[in-house]
Amino acid sequence: MDFDYLVSCFISSFPDGFEGQEFHDAERGYKETAAHIFRQKRGKDTFETLLHDRRYALVCALAKQVVRSTNLVCRIEKAKFADAVGNPANHERFATALYELLYDSGEMEQRWGAFSGLLSEMGVTKWTVATYFQFLATDGKCMFMKPTIMRRMAETLKISLNYKSEPNWLTYSNLQELADRVELELRNRKLTPHSRIDVQGFIWASIEIEEGNYGKSD
Repeated sequence: MDFDYLVSCFISSFPDGFEGQEFHDAERGYKETAAHIFRQKRGKDTFETLLHDRRYALVCALAKQVVRSTNLVCRIEKAKFADAVGNPANHERFATALYELLYDSGEMEQRWGAFSGLLSEMGVTKWTVATYFQFLATDGKCMFMKPTIMRRMAETLKISLNYKSEPNWLTYSNLQELADRVELELRNRKLTPHSRIDVQGFIWASIEIEEGNYGKSD
């Protein structure tokens, strides 16, 4: 399998590429809606007010809502995440860690490491959860990790993810490099993503189409 073949698979289902209504309806639209809701309801100022007022449960409730609103996280992991953030013992530390991940001024490596570490303590240390919120908050600039799909794309482009099942900074950094490369390859073929949300949509759709699985799983 090479990249051109994946592009042909993508175009077979989305002949107008990223400009078509088909792609918007199938891949972009619901993710952009989730991203908009998340940024609108948990923008920096609003988030700070909620933390100041110790309304941690509201932060957790929206986090659950946003995770449920897309199919990026599988049903089993959605349920585990909902249980974990629904536990009052986790409300304050999850809300605080999520704010620091998205808005703190420190180095991203430390912020993301602290967030991933908390997820581990909560029993939901999965790549999909560890990369979900910043993916939406940045319109995909911080790429989302669906391990099986991203590993297939890395193999196609002969890029090493240094993949480990436990979320770690080296793999996450390499994931961003993979996303850079995919976007470059798409632009070289006159396919112009609107944002990195489109890049993620292309990776997911093209590989699932190639495998005959597109539309059959969440």
